[in-house]
Amino acid sequence: MATRTKSHKIVIKTYPLLINGRHVTTNEVMDIKAPYDQKIVGRVHRAGEKELEQALKAADQAFAATKNLAAYERAAICEKVRDGIKARYDEITLVLSRECGKPITFTRIEIDRAISTFD
Repeated sequence: MATRTKSHKIVIKTYPLLINGRHVTTNEVMDIKAPYDQKIVGRVHRAGEKELEQALKAADQAFAATKNLAAYERAAICEKVRDGIKARYDEITLVLSRECGKPITFTRIEIDRAISTFD
């Protein structure tokens, strides 16, 4: 996400991949541009075949580990996701708004819906 510092200089943030609970960086980074003015709003590391395989393996392992959990244990996981979204509400809202070119009001509704999904 692009943020302003105290001097009002825009800082473009580069986001890593998240694979199996770890931040992963690659040699290839791509720009994310706002659809309305094509300004760069952030950068992300691009996954290659290696990272895709790691992510698929991690997803299979997560499914195997969680498929037999009791409902209250799955609910606890959902609550952690919800709490994580709430903790980063402002950042997620701003990033989504700039990335998608949506008014911030609509983006807040979308993030609120995501939070309610995990309630």
